[in-house]
Amino acid sequence: MSKKKTKLNAKWQLDAAMLSRPVDLTALLSLSQTAPEQFFEDNVAHLLVSKLLNNADERRSDKDTKLDVLTILGNLATMKERRYKDEIRMVLQGVNKWFDDYLFSEEVRPNAAGALGNGEDGGDVGARVSLTKHEPELHKAMLVLLARCFDYKLKTEDLLELTGDNRILALEVIVSLLEEGETYTTELTQRQAPGGGSGPAQWEHQLVCMRHERPLILQMCRLLRGFTHPSTYFTGSRRVSEGKDEEYDVEEFSKEMASLLQITVRSQLVEKLSVALHDVLFQDDVLDDGDEDYGAERSDPYGSLLCEADHLAGAA
Repeated sequence: MSKKKTKLNAKWQLDAAMLSRPVDLTALLSLSQTAPEQFFEDNVAHLLVSKLLNNADERRSDKDTKLDVLTILGNLATMKERRYKDEIRMVLQGVNKWFDDYLFSEEVRPNAAGALGNGEDGGDVGARVSLTKHEPELHKAMLVLLARCFDYKLKTEDLLELTGDNRILALEVIVSLLEEGETYTTELTQRQAPGGGSGPAQWEHQLVCMRHERPLILQMCRLLRGFTHPSTYFTGSRRVSEGKDEEYDVEEFSKEMASLLQITVRSQLVEKLSVALHDVLFQDDVLDDGDEDYGAERSDPYGSLLCEADHLAGAA
């Protein structure tokens, strides 16, 4: 009787990964790009959220594990069939309140709500104290996931909901995404095939770079455009503090505006946005400088035309 061959699908690889501490999802990251449909079998996508993303045990699911889960779901959200996107939306409904709190506790510095420096620590007066402990990787991955899942139609208020209505954090997340312009993931690749006298198969981790897609860059432009709308600052301008209904005062609003301006100037946001728009929208119009046909027209002259919404986002 022949031995039944084990199918190394997404469910099998997830079960195997669950044996490691913390859980290593490298193999599943690769699979989410080569065979994403497998994650919709055996509730694998749902299990990633329930068993790992919502897991408070750092020994089992640390920040890197949770970041891998968001990256995997983000890869799945690029699938064009509507049923897959609908399934990812259902998966996201399983994200619990604990993870929302974890986002802030892990990446946002306590008592640093975008305060302005006063020069006492030797820094410049008015210099912005960074709101985040380090790169807001989890916030960025979640924003990319949501943008892809909802067909790049997020509004600025959706971003503010993700950042707890903190505009400074929201702008930092967008700036960080535009600064990178790409996503780095680790894949498991085969370095040596088995047999042939060379011994067993050998595998290695390989860093893979994936540039952000055009719709994602345009989505970031639209979110930035929202920062030019008064409603972003004055809708719901009253808040409840210690049971009392208070209004934001002029001094607080001025400090927040100064912080947002500091982010814009110090991060060279205009330059980064220009480079991002050029690389994503217009670079394909011409060939590389070293090509003798440099300047030749594309075979598809309409491929780079922008719709009205794209023009509004870029002009903002």
